[in-house]
Amino acid sequence: MELEFVGSLQRMTAERQVALPLEAETILSELLATLERIYGVGLSGASSAQSDRFRGPPCLVLVNGREVSALNGAQTHVKPGDKVVFIPVSHGG
Repeated sequence: MELEFVGSLQRMTAERQVALPLEAETILSELLATLERIYGVGLSGASSAQSDRFRGPPCLVLVNGREVSALNGAQTHVKPGDKVVFIPVSHGG
């Protein structure tokens, strides 16, 4: 699986593109948990002070060019050979 981190996520992970060895299909929420363990960067949108319910990541996630909210959200299946892109959501007020 190919991962790409854009903008501030690239700086936070110290990676732009990563080839992640993935032997079997998994779901997005499990991939995000794995990446949090590897990089120490909160991508899942859930915090320990809240329930384990997936609220969505604090960034846009594209799987093979499609935003996951248009797919199956946290339950989106990812498999070897997929490309997953993480784009930070920046906004001001």
